[in-house]
Amino acid sequence: RLFGEALQDPSVATFVVDTMTLLRKNKCDAYLQELQTAGKPRKQLMQTEYGHPDGAIRSLYTFATSYEKNLVATHHLRDHYAPQLNKDGQVEQMPDGTKEVDGVKDTARYADIVLRNEKRAGNLVSKMTKCGPNIGLENIAIPGATWDSVMQLITDAGWNGKPFPRRTPEIITGK
Repeated sequence: RLFGEALQDPSVATFVVDTMTLLRKNKCDAYLQELQTAGKPRKQLMQTEYGHPDGAIRSLYTFATSYEKNLVATHHLRDHYAPQLNKDGQVEQMPDGTKEVDGVKDTARYADIVLRNEKRAGNLVSKMTKCGPNIGLENIAIPGATWDSVMQLITDAGWNGKPFPRRTPEIITGK
């Protein structure tokens, strides 16, 4: 309901979903419950059944685009799995030491800008992995990244979309 209201409110240029990972998990759980209510008891969704909840999450990105709104979605990271030889010489899916976005696999396709934040040795490391408005900003590190510094970097680089709000006390406190 709030998402729909934000889409239709002309005074709202940007809204945030924190976290899209949990929203997707809730959508998957709701769809599992729907299937169970329909008489298909199980403990988890089958691989082929994730299309329904994933499509619903993708629609949030496309709705924001069609209403010309900025959507900021945060995600958790999870281990990335890849085929590897195990100790018995068999190929199996195992963590490869890298991280990926926890959520819909092709999320980055629906985003203009992807900023990846990780904590390494107690320090925040930010990297812009995708910047549709200016690909020259892709894969750059942003030391000490804040909302304002990232928005200023994007604006200075020639962003032509709706302006991003600055972090003001009124926005933070809801006053």
